[in-house]
Amino acid sequence: MKKFLLIVLVGMAIGCTPNSSIIGQYKAVNSESIIKEISFDGNVATFKGGMLSLMPSMEYEVTDDKIYVESTEGILVFDIIDPDTIECQSSIFEGERFKK
Repeated sequence: MKKFLLIVLVGMAIGCTPNSSIIGQYKAVNSESIIKEISFDGNVATFKGGMLSLMPSMEYEVTDDKIYVESTEGILVFDIIDPDTIECQSSIFEGERFKK
């Protein structure tokens, strides 16, 4: 029984990526992007650019190479391309890339 529990716990630890794996400021690759910058601090995401600067900071979660941000428009999903690049996969921001 102990071995089974250990295997399950190790599997869960490997499958979960902590929010601390995505921390820092990511700037838009496209200069015409509505979102100019996204900052992740380990707990919340903050958007900058135009009217988005007025939006409150939002909680986020990192799982399976994706970032899920709870927003007023629903959940925004970002793919983690590499440690320095993310790409939005939802809403009107679909396809927008951001780099550290």
